Amino acid sequence: IRKGMSVSARPGYFRYCDKESGWILSAFNASQDRFGLAVTDHGRGMTSDDIKNVNAFIQFGKLEQGKAGLGLGLAIARKTSFLHGGALTIKSVLGERTGVTIELPWK
Repeated sequence: IRKGMSVSARPGYFRYCDKESGWILSAFNASQDRFGLAVTDHGRGMTSDDIKNVNAFIQFGKLEQGKAGLGLGLAIARKTSFLHGGALTIKSVLGERTGVTIELPWK
């Protein structure tokens, strides 16, 4: 499950990261009862409406940018983390970066 959640969201990072000057940073943290995975990309970012609509399976501006995909990765990862007692949070600066953090309990 844990691996699947990070794989669900991964293609979007590579798809929206700026190919010329972009970067992708990932970090893992753990405590006694929880662990987390944080991934940040340097790309187009997401609007606040995009973030609010993650559960709606929407193709976040892909048509204007000619990007392929169904818009399911973040929605699947968010729902899966919730079902396992965790959370997925998204923070973004439009035109600069998007960061996604998944936190789950160990058990």
